[in-house]
Amino acid sequence: MLRGQLNVHSSSDLRSDKDEGPTSLLDMTLKRYDHARHDPNEFGEEEYQSYQRLLKKLSEA
Repeated sequence: MLRGQLNVHSSSDLRSDKDEGPTSLLDMTLKRYDHARHDPNEFGEEEYQSYQRLLKKLSEA
């Protein structure tokens, strides 16, 4: 899974003092990615838009 590949980076490379810093953004983004790829529940438009917002925040961090 993508989460396993990126956990190494989230623990050391992306530390932040902000409440919603890069590490928590990465965690939230990976949860949504896992849901989209592996969860049997529907990943609808609302979830997709939320995922896109998180990706944008993460790329700006």
